[in-house]
Amino acid sequence: MILSTRALVLFRTELERLAAGRLAAPVDATAYRGPWRELAAFAESLRRLVSGFITELEVTAAQVASAVEQMEMAVARAAGLADAHTELRTAASSVDAVTQKLAEAVSAGGEALARANRALRAVRAGAKDIDATVDATSRKLDDIGGSLSRIDDILARIGEIADCTRLLSFNAAIEAARAGVHGQGFAVVAQEVKKLADRSSQAVEETATVTEVIKKDVQQAVAAAIKNQEDVRTLIMDAVAEVDASLEAHRTSLARIVDEARAMQREINNYFSRVGSHLQEWEDAVAELRNTAALLRRVGESLAATVGKITVNGGYAGGRYNEETLAAITAELQRLASQPEIKSLNPRTHAQVLQSFLADEPLLEAVYSNRADGSFIFSAPPAGLANARVRAWWQEAMAGRIYRSPVYVSAITRRPCLTVAVPIPGPGGRPVGVLGADLAVNGTREGAR
Repeated sequence: MILSTRALVLFRTELERLAAGRLAAPVDATAYRGPWRELAAFAESLRRLVSGFITELEVTAAQVASAVEQMEMAVARAAGLADAHTELRTAASSVDAVTQKLAEAVSAGGEALARANRALRAVRAGAKDIDATVDATSRKLDDIGGSLSRIDDILARIGEIADCTRLLSFNAAIEAARAGVHGQGFAVVAQEVKKLADRSSQAVEETATVTEVIKKDVQQAVAAAIKNQEDVRTLIMDAVAEVDASLEAHRTSLARIVDEARAMQREINNYFSRVGSHLQEWEDAVAELRNTAALLRRVGESLAATVGKITVNGGYAGGRYNEETLAAITAELQRLASQPEIKSLNPRTHAQVLQSFLADEPLLEAVYSNRADGSFIFSAPPAGLANARVRAWWQEAMAGRIYRSPVYVSAITRRPCLTVAVPIPGPGGRPVGVLGADLAVNGTREGAR
Protein backbone atom coordinates (compact mmCIF):
# COMPACT_ATOMS: atom_id res chain seq x y z
CA MET A 1 0.00 0.00 0.00
CA ILE A 2 1.29 3.45 -0.93
CA LEU A 3 1.43 5.83 2.00
CA SER A 4 -0.47 9.08 1.66
CA THR A 5 2.70 11.18 1.38
CA ARG A 6 4.15 8.93 -1.29
CA ALA A 7 0.78 8.82 -3.04
CA LEU A 8 0.70 12.60 -3.03
CA VAL A 9 4.22 12.81 -4.47
CA LEU A 10 3.42 10.19 -7.14
CA PHE A 11 0.12 11.83 -8.04
CA ARG A 12 1.80 15.21 -8.24
CA THR A 13 4.42 13.75 -10.59
CA GLU A 14 1.66 12.35 -12.80
CA LEU A 15 -0.10 15.71 -12.90
CA GLU A 16 3.15 17.47 -13.79
CA ARG A 17 3.68 14.97 -16.63
CA LEU A 18 0.18 15.53 -17.93
CA ALA A 19 0.52 19.30 -17.57
CA ALA A 20 3.74 19.13 -19.63
CA GLY A 21 1.77 17.53 -22.46
CA ARG A 22 3.17 14.01 -22.09
CA LEU A 23 -0.18 12.25 -22.53
CA ALA A 24 0.87 9.00 -24.15
CA ALA A 25 1.34 6.93 -20.97
CA PRO A 26 -1.85 6.21 -18.99
CA VAL A 27 -2.32 7.08 -15.32
CA ASP A 28 -2.16 3.73 -13.46
CA ALA A 29 -4.99 3.96 -10.90
CA THR A 30 -4.12 0.51 -9.52
CA ALA A 31 -0.97 2.00 -7.95
CA TYR A 32 -3.17 3.97 -5.54
CA ARG A 33 -5.57 3.10 -2.77
CA GLY A 34 -8.53 4.79 -1.25
CA PRO A 35 -9.31 8.33 -2.32
CA TRP A 36 -6.08 8.51 -4.35
CA ARG A 37 -7.25 5.70 -6.62
CA GLU A 38 -10.43 7.61 -7.36
CA LEU A 39 -8.40 10.77 -8.09
CA ALA A 40 -6.04 8.76 -10.30
CA ALA A 41 -9.04 7.33 -12.18
CA PHE A 42 -10.36 10.87 -12.69
CA ALA A 43 -6.90 11.94 -13.91
CA GLU A 44 -6.84 9.03 -16.37
CA SER A 45 -10.30 9.97 -17.65
CA LEU A 46 -9.13 13.55 -18.04
CA ARG A 47 -5.98 12.35 -19.86
CA ARG A 48 -8.07 10.31 -22.25
CA LEU A 49 -10.43 13.21 -22.81
CA VAL A 50 -7.60 15.66 -23.47
CA SER A 51 -5.74 13.10 -25.58
CA GLY A 52 -8.83 12.54 -27.71
CA PHE A 53 -9.36 16.27 -27.95
CA ILE A 54 -5.75 16.78 -29.01
CA THR A 55 -6.11 14.01 -31.57
CA GLU A 56 -9.13 15.77 -33.03
CA LEU A 57 -7.25 19.08 -32.93
CA GLU A 58 -4.34 17.55 -34.80
CA VAL A 59 -6.65 16.19 -37.48
CA THR A 60 -8.54 19.48 -37.58
CA ALA A 61 -5.28 21.40 -37.97
CA ALA A 62 -4.39 19.23 -40.96
CA GLN A 63 -7.86 19.69 -42.43
CA VAL A 64 -7.66 23.45 -41.90
CA ALA A 65 -4.29 23.52 -43.67
CA SER A 66 -5.76 21.47 -46.52
CA ALA A 67 -8.80 23.75 -46.73
CA VAL A 68 -6.53 26.80 -46.80
CA GLU A 69 -4.56 25.20 -49.62
CA GLN A 70 -7.76 24.64 -51.57
CA MET A 71 -8.92 28.19 -50.88
CA GLU A 72 -5.63 29.62 -52.08
CA MET A 73 -5.83 27.51 -55.23
CA ALA A 74 -9.38 28.79 -55.78
CA VAL A 75 -8.18 32.35 -55.21
CA ALA A 76 -5.39 31.80 -57.74
CA ARG A 77 -7.90 30.48 -60.28
CA ALA A 78 -10.19 33.42 -59.57
CA ALA A 79 -7.30 35.82 -60.09
CA GLY A 80 -6.58 33.98 -63.33
CA LEU A 81 -10.21 34.52 -64.30
CA ALA A 82 -9.82 38.25 -63.77
CA ASP A 83 -6.66 38.23 -65.89
CA ALA A 84 -8.47 36.23 -68.56
CA HIS A 85 -11.29 38.77 -68.54
CA THR A 86 -8.76 41.56 -68.98
CA GLU A 87 -7.16 39.72 -71.91
CA LEU A 88 -10.60 39.05 -73.36
CA ARG A 89 -11.48 42.71 -73.00
CA THR A 90 -8.27 43.58 -74.85
CA ALA A 91 -9.21 41.09 -77.55
CA ALA A 92 -12.67 42.67 -77.71
CA SER A 93 -11.02 46.05 -78.24
CA SER A 94 -9.11 44.48 -81.10
CA VAL A 95 -12.41 43.19 -82.47
CA ASP A 96 -13.78 46.71 -82.17
CA ALA A 97 -10.84 48.03 -84.16
CA VAL A 98 -11.30 45.30 -86.76
CA THR A 99 -15.01 46.14 -86.98
CA GLN A 100 -14.14 49.78 -87.51
CA LYS A 101 -11.68 48.84 -90.25
CA LEU A 102 -14.34 46.60 -91.76
CA ALA A 103 -16.77 49.51 -91.77
CA GLU A 104 -14.13 51.67 -93.45
CA ALA A 105 -13.45 48.93 -95.98
CA VAL A 106 -17.16 48.58 -96.67
CA SER A 107 -17.42 52.34 -97.05
CA ALA A 108 -14.58 52.20 -99.55
CA GLY A 109 -16.38 49.30 -101.22
CA GLY A 110 -19.51 51.44 -101.39
CA GLU A 111 -17.53 54.16 -103.13
CA ALA A 112 -16.17 51.55 -105.52
CA LEU A 113 -19.72 50.38 -106.17
CA ALA A 114 -20.73 53.97 -106.85
CA ARG A 115 -17.88 54.32 -109.34
CA ALA A 116 -18.92 51.03 -110.92
CA ASN A 117 -22.48 52.31 -111.21
CA ARG A 118 -21.21 55.48 -112.88
CA ALA A 119 -19.18 53.31 -115.24
CA LEU A 120 -22.29 51.28 -116.01
CA ARG A 121 -24.22 54.45 -116.75
CA ALA A 122 -21.39 55.47 -119.06
CA VAL A 123 -21.63 52.06 -120.76
CA ARG A 124 -25.36 52.58 -121.19
CA ALA A 125 -24.71 56.01 -122.66
CA GLY A 126 -22.06 54.48 -124.92
CA ALA A 127 -24.57 51.89 -126.05
CA LYS A 128 -26.95 54.68 -126.96
CA ASP A 129 -24.15 56.44 -128.85
CA ILE A 130 -23.48 53.20 -130.71
CA ASP A 131 -27.18 53.02 -131.57
CA ALA A 132 -27.06 56.57 -132.86
CA THR A 133 -23.92 55.86 -134.88
CA VAL A 134 -25.40 52.69 -136.35
CA ASP A 135 -28.61 54.56 -137.18
CA ALA A 136 -26.62 57.33 -138.86
CA THR A 137 -24.60 54.74 -140.78
CA SER A 138 -27.80 53.00 -141.84
CA ARG A 139 -29.20 56.29 -143.05
CA LYS A 140 -26.02 57.01 -145.00
CA LEU A 141 -26.15 53.55 -146.53
CA ASP A 142 -29.79 54.14 -147.39
CA ASP A 143 -28.72 57.41 -149.02
CA ILE A 144 -26.09 55.50 -150.96
CA GLY A 145 -28.79 53.06 -152.04
CA GLY A 146 -30.89 55.99 -153.22
CA SER A 147 -27.94 57.43 -155.12
CA LEU A 148 -27.35 54.06 -156.75
CA SER A 149 -31.00 53.99 -157.77
CA ARG A 150 -30.54 57.41 -159.44
CA ILE A 151 -27.45 56.05 -161.17
CA ASP A 152 -29.62 53.25 -162.52
CA ASP A 153 -31.97 55.87 -163.92
CA ILE A 154 -29.08 57.74 -165.53
CA LEU A 155 -27.70 54.52 -166.97
CA ALA A 156 -31.12 53.71 -168.34
CA ARG A 157 -31.25 57.08 -170.08
CA ILE A 158 -27.71 56.61 -171.37
CA GLY A 159 -28.79 53.22 -172.68
CA GLU A 160 -31.74 54.81 -174.43
CA ILE A 161 -29.42 57.43 -175.96
CA ALA A 162 -27.07 54.68 -177.10
CA ASP A 163 -29.97 52.84 -178.72
CA CYS A 164 -31.04 56.01 -180.47
CA THR A 165 -27.49 56.65 -181.60
CA ARG A 166 -27.20 53.10 -182.92
CA LEU A 167 -30.49 53.59 -184.82
CA LEU A 168 -29.23 56.88 -186.25
CA SER A 169 -25.98 55.27 -187.33
CA PHE A 170 -27.99 52.50 -189.01
CA ASN A 171 -30.08 55.07 -190.87
CA ALA A 172 -26.93 56.99 -191.78
CA ALA A 173 -25.40 53.85 -193.23
CA ILE A 174 -28.51 53.30 -195.36
CA GLU A 175 -28.35 56.86 -196.66
CA ALA A 176 -24.62 56.51 -197.35
CA ALA A 177 -25.30 53.42 -199.40
CA ARG A 178 -27.84 55.28 -201.46
CA ALA A 179 -25.44 58.09 -202.12
CA GLY A 180 -22.92 55.69 -203.55
CA VAL A 181 -19.42 57.00 -204.00
CA HIS A 182 -20.38 60.31 -202.60
CA GLY A 183 -21.65 58.74 -199.36
CA GLN A 184 -18.55 56.67 -198.52
CA GLY A 185 -17.16 59.17 -195.99
CA PHE A 186 -20.49 59.49 -194.37
CA ALA A 187 -20.65 55.70 -194.13
CA VAL A 188 -17.36 55.66 -192.21
CA VAL A 189 -18.74 58.19 -189.74
CA ALA A 190 -21.91 56.19 -189.39
CA GLN A 191 -19.81 53.09 -188.70
CA GLU A 192 -17.84 54.87 -185.99
CA VAL A 193 -21.01 56.22 -184.42
CA LYS A 194 -22.38 52.69 -184.32
CA LYS A 195 -19.21 51.46 -182.62
CA LEU A 196 -19.48 54.29 -180.10
CA ALA A 197 -23.11 53.43 -179.42
CA ASP A 198 -22.19 49.75 -178.95
CA ARG A 199 -19.40 50.62 -176.52
CA SER A 200 -21.77 52.97 -174.64
CA SER A 201 -24.35 50.20 -174.33
CA GLN A 202 -21.68 47.78 -173.17
CA ALA A 203 -20.41 50.34 -170.59
CA VAL A 204 -23.95 50.95 -169.42
CA GLU A 205 -24.49 47.22 -168.97
CA GLU A 206 -21.19 46.81 -167.08
CA THR A 207 -21.94 49.86 -164.93
CA ALA A 208 -25.41 48.53 -164.21
CA THR A 209 -23.90 45.21 -163.19
CA VAL A 210 -21.41 46.91 -160.83
CA THR A 211 -24.12 49.18 -159.48
CA GLU A 212 -26.32 46.16 -158.78
CA VAL A 213 -23.48 44.50 -156.91
CA ILE A 214 -22.90 47.69 -154.92
CA LYS A 215 -26.60 47.92 -154.12
CA LYS A 216 -26.59 44.34 -152.86
CA ASP A 217 -23.47 45.01 -150.78
CA VAL A 218 -25.05 48.16 -149.33
CA GLN A 219 -28.22 46.26 -148.50
CA GLN A 220 -26.19 43.52 -146.84
CA ALA A 221 -24.14 46.12 -144.96
CA VAL A 222 -27.32 47.82 -143.75
CA ALA A 223 -28.79 44.49 -142.65
CA ALA A 224 -25.52 43.48 -140.92
CA ALA A 225 -25.25 46.86 -139.22
CA ILE A 226 -28.81 46.61 -137.95
CA LYS A 227 -28.23 43.04 -136.76
CA ASN A 228 -24.91 43.97 -135.11
CA GLN A 229 -26.58 46.94 -133.52
CA GLU A 230 -29.24 44.70 -132.02
CA ASP A 231 -26.67 42.09 -130.94
CA VAL A 232 -24.38 44.69 -129.37
CA ARG A 233 -27.29 46.39 -127.67
CA THR A 234 -28.55 43.06 -126.30
CA LEU A 235 -25.05 42.02 -125.18
CA ILE A 236 -24.34 45.34 -123.51
CA MET A 237 -27.71 45.55 -121.81
CA ASP A 238 -27.48 41.94 -120.59
CA ALA A 239 -23.96 42.50 -119.26
CA VAL A 240 -24.97 45.77 -117.65
CA ALA A 241 -28.00 44.15 -116.04
CA GLU A 242 -25.92 41.23 -114.74
CA VAL A 243 -23.16 43.46 -113.38
CA ASP A 244 -25.71 45.83 -111.92
CA ALA A 245 -27.48 42.97 -110.13
CA SER A 246 -24.14 41.59 -108.87
CA LEU A 247 -23.05 45.01 -107.60
CA GLU A 248 -26.38 45.51 -105.90
CA ALA A 249 -26.09 42.09 -104.24
CA HIS A 250 -22.56 42.90 -103.05
CA ARG A 251 -23.69 46.28 -101.77
CA THR A 252 -26.56 44.68 -99.87
CA SER A 253 -24.29 41.93 -98.51
CA LEU A 254 -21.63 44.41 -97.38
CA ALA A 255 -24.22 46.60 -95.74
CA ARG A 256 -25.66 43.58 -93.91
CA ILE A 257 -22.19 42.48 -92.77
CA VAL A 258 -21.47 45.93 -91.39
CA ASP A 259 -24.82 46.09 -89.63
CA GLU A 260 -24.31 42.64 -88.11
CA ALA A 261 -20.72 43.46 -87.09
CA ARG A 262 -21.82 46.68 -85.43
CA ALA A 263 -24.71 44.92 -83.68
CA MET A 264 -22.33 42.20 -82.51
CA GLN A 265 -19.88 44.80 -81.25
CA ARG A 266 -22.64 46.57 -79.33
CA GLU A 267 -23.67 43.24 -77.83
CA ILE A 268 -20.06 42.45 -76.90
CA ASN A 269 -19.63 45.86 -75.30
CA ASN A 270 -22.86 45.44 -73.35
CA TYR A 271 -21.75 41.98 -72.26
CA PHE A 272 -18.41 43.25 -71.04
CA SER A 273 -20.11 46.09 -69.22
CA ARG A 274 -22.31 43.59 -67.39
CA VAL A 275 -19.44 41.19 -66.78
CA GLY A 276 -17.23 44.04 -65.64
CA SER A 277 -19.69 45.02 -62.91
CA HIS A 278 -20.05 41.39 -61.81
CA LEU A 279 -16.31 40.90 -62.01
CA GLN A 280 -15.74 43.81 -59.66
CA GLU A 281 -18.05 42.13 -57.18
CA TRP A 282 -16.18 38.88 -57.83
CA GLU A 283 -12.82 40.54 -57.22
CA ASP A 284 -14.11 42.02 -53.98
CA ALA A 285 -15.31 38.56 -52.92
CA VAL A 286 -11.96 37.05 -53.93
CA ALA A 287 -10.12 39.67 -51.89
CA GLU A 288 -12.31 38.84 -48.92
CA LEU A 289 -11.72 35.13 -49.54
CA ARG A 290 -7.98 35.76 -49.71
CA ASN A 291 -8.10 37.61 -46.38
CA THR A 292 -10.19 34.81 -44.88
CA ALA A 293 -7.73 32.21 -46.16
CA ALA A 294 -4.83 34.14 -44.64
CA LEU A 295 -6.68 34.38 -41.32
CA LEU A 296 -7.57 30.69 -41.48
CA ARG A 297 -3.96 29.82 -42.26
CA ARG A 298 -2.78 31.74 -39.20
CA VAL A 299 -5.41 29.98 -37.10
CA GLY A 300 -4.35 26.61 -38.52
CA GLU A 301 -0.67 27.32 -37.90
CA SER A 302 -1.42 28.43 -34.35
CA LEU A 303 -3.54 25.33 -33.81
CA ALA A 304 -0.86 23.08 -35.25
CA ALA A 305 1.79 24.72 -33.08
CA THR A 306 -0.33 24.22 -29.96
CA VAL A 307 -1.05 20.61 -30.82
CA GLY A 308 2.60 20.09 -31.69
CA LYS A 309 3.69 21.13 -28.21
CA ILE A 310 1.62 18.29 -26.77
CA THR A 311 2.25 15.58 -29.34
CA VAL A 312 5.95 16.34 -29.57
CA ASN A 313 6.33 16.22 -25.83
CA GLY A 314 4.12 13.19 -25.41
CA GLY A 315 4.51 11.35 -28.72
CA TYR A 316 2.83 8.02 -29.35
CA ALA A 317 4.94 5.85 -27.14
CA GLY A 318 2.46 3.01 -27.29
CA GLY A 319 2.58 2.74 -31.08
CA ARG A 320 4.22 -0.46 -32.32
CA TYR A 321 4.74 -1.78 -35.81
CA ASN A 322 6.68 -4.58 -37.45
CA GLU A 323 9.63 -3.29 -39.47
CA GLU A 324 9.52 -6.32 -41.74
CA THR A 325 5.85 -5.69 -42.44
CA LEU A 326 6.58 -2.05 -43.17
CA ALA A 327 9.30 -3.01 -45.68
CA ALA A 328 6.97 -5.51 -47.38
CA ILE A 329 4.18 -2.95 -47.72
CA THR A 330 6.63 -0.38 -49.07
CA ALA A 331 7.83 -2.85 -51.71
CA GLU A 332 4.25 -3.72 -52.67
CA LEU A 333 3.35 -0.03 -53.04
CA GLN A 334 6.35 0.46 -55.33
CA ARG A 335 5.28 -2.53 -57.42
CA LEU A 336 1.72 -1.24 -57.72
CA ALA A 337 2.89 2.28 -58.59
CA SER A 338 4.73 0.91 -61.62
CA GLN A 339 1.64 -0.89 -62.97
CA PRO A 340 -0.13 0.62 -66.03
CA GLU A 341 -3.45 0.54 -64.15
CA ILE A 342 -2.03 2.91 -61.52
CA LYS A 343 0.08 5.02 -63.90
CA SER A 344 -3.07 5.75 -65.91
CA LEU A 345 -4.43 7.82 -62.95
CA ASN A 346 -7.88 6.47 -63.81
CA PRO A 347 -10.18 6.56 -60.73
CA ARG A 348 -12.01 3.35 -61.70
CA THR A 349 -8.88 1.23 -62.13
CA HIS A 350 -7.35 2.77 -58.99
CA ALA A 351 -10.44 1.73 -57.03
CA GLN A 352 -10.23 -1.85 -58.28
CA VAL A 353 -6.49 -2.26 -57.61
CA LEU A 354 -6.32 -0.43 -54.26
CA GLN A 355 -9.45 -1.99 -52.75
CA SER A 356 -7.99 -5.42 -53.48
CA PHE A 357 -4.67 -4.35 -51.93
CA LEU A 358 -6.41 -3.05 -48.79
CA ALA A 359 -8.39 -6.27 -48.41
CA ASP A 360 -5.20 -8.35 -48.61
CA GLU A 361 -3.32 -6.34 -45.94
CA PRO A 362 -4.95 -6.72 -42.48
CA LEU A 363 -2.69 -4.12 -40.84
CA LEU A 364 -3.50 -1.43 -43.39
CA GLU A 365 -6.02 1.12 -42.17
CA ALA A 366 -6.26 3.13 -45.39
CA VAL A 367 -4.92 3.27 -48.94
CA TYR A 368 -5.16 6.21 -51.34
CA SER A 369 -3.74 7.86 -54.46
CA ASN A 370 -3.27 11.48 -55.44
CA ARG A 371 -2.68 13.55 -58.52
CA ALA A 372 0.14 16.02 -59.07
CA ASP A 373 -2.05 18.86 -57.75
CA GLY A 374 -2.69 17.06 -54.44
CA SER A 375 -6.29 16.10 -55.18
CA PHE A 376 -7.35 12.54 -54.37
CA ILE A 377 -7.87 10.02 -57.16
CA PHE A 378 -9.13 7.32 -54.79
CA SER A 379 -9.23 6.81 -51.03
CA ALA A 380 -10.53 3.96 -48.91
CA PRO A 381 -11.91 4.88 -46.44
CA PRO A 382 -12.86 8.30 -47.88
CA ALA A 383 -10.15 10.93 -47.36
CA GLY A 384 -10.44 13.26 -44.40
CA LEU A 385 -8.60 16.02 -46.30
CA ALA A 386 -9.68 18.01 -49.31
CA ASN A 387 -6.14 18.12 -50.66
CA ALA A 388 -2.90 16.41 -49.66
CA ARG A 389 -0.49 19.17 -50.70
CA VAL A 390 0.02 20.18 -47.06
CA ARG A 391 1.07 16.68 -46.02
CA ALA A 392 4.75 15.83 -45.85
CA TRP A 393 4.17 12.38 -47.36
CA TRP A 394 2.72 13.92 -50.53
CA GLN A 395 5.47 16.52 -50.79
CA GLU A 396 8.26 13.97 -50.37
CA ALA A 397 6.75 11.44 -52.80
CA MET A 398 6.15 14.13 -55.44
CA ALA A 399 9.82 15.01 -55.04
CA GLY A 400 10.57 11.44 -56.15
CA ARG A 401 11.43 10.00 -52.74
CA ILE A 402 9.92 7.10 -50.76
CA TYR A 403 8.45 8.49 -47.54
CA ARG A 404 7.87 6.85 -44.16
CA SER A 405 6.27 9.12 -41.65
CA PRO A 406 6.64 9.17 -37.88
CA VAL A 407 3.56 8.02 -36.01
CA TYR A 408 0.79 10.62 -36.24
CA VAL A 409 -2.99 10.84 -36.09
CA SER A 410 -4.71 9.79 -39.32
CA ALA A 411 -7.24 12.28 -40.71
CA ILE A 412 -9.20 9.26 -41.96
CA THR A 413 -9.35 6.95 -38.91
CA ARG A 414 -8.53 9.47 -36.12
CA ARG A 415 -6.08 6.89 -34.75
CA PRO A 416 -2.29 6.84 -34.57
CA CYS A 417 -0.80 5.47 -37.77
CA LEU A 418 2.31 5.44 -39.89
CA THR A 419 2.13 6.50 -43.53
CA VAL A 420 4.15 5.07 -46.40
CA ALA A 421 4.06 6.99 -49.70
CA VAL A 422 5.78 6.30 -53.02
CA PRO A 423 5.82 8.29 -56.28
CA ILE A 424 3.83 7.16 -59.31
CA PRO A 425 6.34 7.50 -62.16
CA GLY A 426 5.31 9.17 -65.40
CA PRO A 427 7.13 9.65 -68.71
CA GLY A 428 10.85 10.01 -68.10
CA GLY A 429 10.42 8.89 -64.48
CA ARG A 430 9.00 12.24 -63.37
CA PRO A 431 6.32 11.73 -60.66
CA VAL A 432 2.78 12.28 -61.88
CA GLY A 433 1.07 11.25 -58.65
CA VAL A 434 1.43 9.60 -55.25
CA LEU A 435 0.42 6.18 -53.92
CA GLY A 436 0.11 5.95 -50.13
CA ALA A 437 -1.06 3.68 -47.30
CA ASP A 438 -1.66 4.09 -43.54
CA LEU A 439 -0.30 1.28 -41.35
CA ALA A 440 -1.79 0.58 -37.92
CA VAL A 441 0.91 1.01 -35.26
CA ASN A 442 -0.60 -1.09 -32.46
CA GLY A 443 -0.03 -4.86 -32.48
CA THR A 444 1.92 -7.04 -34.85
CA ARG A 445 0.87 -8.67 -38.07
CA GLU A 446 0.42 -12.36 -38.38
CA GLY A 447 1.68 -13.94 -41.56
CA ALA A 448 3.61 -10.85 -42.57
CA ARG A 449 5.12 -10.96 -46.02
